Order: sequence, then structure tokens, then C-alpha cells
Amino acid sequence: MLDGAFANLDDWVTKGIAPPHASRLMVADPNAWPVGAARDEYGNPIGGVRTPNVDVPIATYVERGPTVHNTTEGYYAGYDIPFAPGYLKILYPTHQEYVNKVTADVRNWSTNTGSPSTTVRSLGSNGR
Repeated sequence: MLDGAFANLDDWVTKGIAPPHASRLMVADPNAWPVGAARDEYGNPIGGVRTPNVDVPIATYVERGPTVHNTTEGYYAGYDIPFAPGYLKILYPTHQEYVNKVTADVRNWSTNTGSPSTTVRSLGSNGR
């Protein structure tokens, strides 16, 4: 993904081609501290850069880890909570269906971001 970001930045600076636009992350409660992201039906953040990991999820991605009492240790280290096998079977009845959804999302992501093929291959490995 960083390859794509740098390629887009280079095109913007050298050719005047503006980078693709992503919607802003939606905030659940702007008055809360710490501010947390609004979440979709899978518990993942809404908005921002959407990759196949979020569009075709197999886990809930959490932006903050548990903290050690009275410290911020672990606070900024995100983690994921894998979906139960039964839930995955409901979302993706077959492995091929999951692979097809990831492949379609990678193609869409590549088209919309102009990302280099190395980034697309990396994102596509999610379906293996």
C-alpha cells in the first residue's frame, strides 16, 4: 500500500495528477476521548482507505490494544479478532467464493488507486 501512496505522491508532484481520494474515517462520538471510529456490521472502521482486508473481512480490526494499568503501553498497538469458523462459512460458503470476492475487490482497489502491480499482488495474497 505504501508503494501505491508513494507512486501517487510522485505523480502528483511531477505530473500534477492528484492522488485518489478516500472518504474520511467516520467518528463514532466526536465528544468522546479517546475518539473512536464508527464501525460497520463487521466491527471494522467506516471510511478511510479501504483494502480487501476490510472490504472482504475475516476479522474485526481494532485500532487500540488493551492498556497496562495507568499507562499508555499497548494503547496504540492495534490487533484483530478473527471471525469464528461458522461465521466465515455464512459470509463465504466456499473458499472459492471468498477468493472471488477478494480478487474483485483487489481489481477495484487497483483501478481506483492506480497502485503498482506489486501492491496489488500483495493485497491479492489475502485470498490464498
